[in-house]
Amino acid sequence: MEWERQKAYEYKRGKQKKAVEVARNLLIENISPELIATCTVLPIEQVLKLQT
Repeated sequence: MEWERQKAYEYKRGKQKKAVEVARNLLIENISPELIATCTVLPIEQVLKLQT
């Protein structure tokens, strides 16, 4: 049971890291933070932090 929780945590963390990577790339391409937040399901606050 513990390994299932660990796997689920790792999966969620991996998805989060990928979303941040995508958001950074989109910011480089001058895509609006609002659109990035919508598309990546990241909070707008987190996208704005990546922008600075």
